[in-house]
Amino acid sequence: METNQKINSVYEQLREEILYLELIPGQLVGEIETAERFNVSRTPVRSAFKQLESDGLLEIKSHIGTFVSLIDLEQIIDVLFMREVLEMEILTRLAYSLTEIQEFRLNFILKKQEELFELDLDEHELAKEFFKLDNELHQTMFDFVGRSQVYTLLKSLEIQYERFRMFLNLTDKETLYALYLEHQEIIKCLSLKNMEDLKPVFSNHIYGGIHRGLPKVYEHPEYFKAIDKIGSNS
Repeated sequence: METNQKINSVYEQLREEILYLELIPGQLVGEIETAERFNVSRTPVRSAFKQLESDGLLEIKSHIGTFVSLIDLEQIIDVLFMREVLEMEILTRLAYSLTEIQEFRLNFILKKQEELFELDLDEHELAKEFFKLDNELHQTMFDFVGRSQVYTLLKSLEIQYERFRMFLNLTDKETLYALYLEHQEIIKCLSLKNMEDLKPVFSNHIYGGIHRGLPKVYEHPEYFKAIDKIGSNS
């Protein structure tokens, strides 16, 4: 039991550090150094590494080392397509069933997002806390229409996207605030059952970041997997 706890502890901490770019794509993660850092033997570290490799967050190269995996843009584009289709259906259903207490709950999460900008947080911590609340907001919408398991499945496929949006917004407070305003507009459309405006607002919310972020991708190609082969069938 103790070994499992140690494995989980190492796994959860490293997973969060990779998702929030405290460990950057391509970075070497030493087994010995990690064991010393967590004050455990190398056995639970190896097990945690294997789990993270299965998640697509680490790449273990035999006789070379263990590295944080590169971000896969093609996988992200596929995930965004799934999000657009699935979440638009969720929002459509929610628009016609939203209660006052549910609307209050969504606005309460938004209020917590807004308050983040008033705190004395560094850029990294602001982005990290903002996206935790972003996840809570979207999960709550799925919960409200009885599709919690669909959200869980979708999130299991979004690991690359989690890192990508952190990369895009890590030093951009203005873009984070723009995302907050988009959330406001989405909830307003839901409240008014305004599906005509909701669709373009949500589509921009999904794809706007990747369009705005392309210059940053070009500045850091070393963080990404085979950019030059995107769209190729080979």
